[in-house]
Amino acid sequence: MISFPAQHEIFHAYIGRITPHSSRCIANMWHSAHFFHENSLSIMKTLVPWTL
Repeated sequence: MISFPAQHEIFHAYIGRITPHSSRCIANMWHSAHFFHENSLSIMKTLVPWTL
């Protein structure tokens, strides 16, 4: 499996080649989705006790 830094570089090179003008927006969306996916469990464990 490819490490995240390697995925990061490949992703930016790939997107930058296709749509340079919107690569930042797409990258930000991707980073947000990746961050949420990686941290959703810890976020839920943190937030759920406070919302009950």
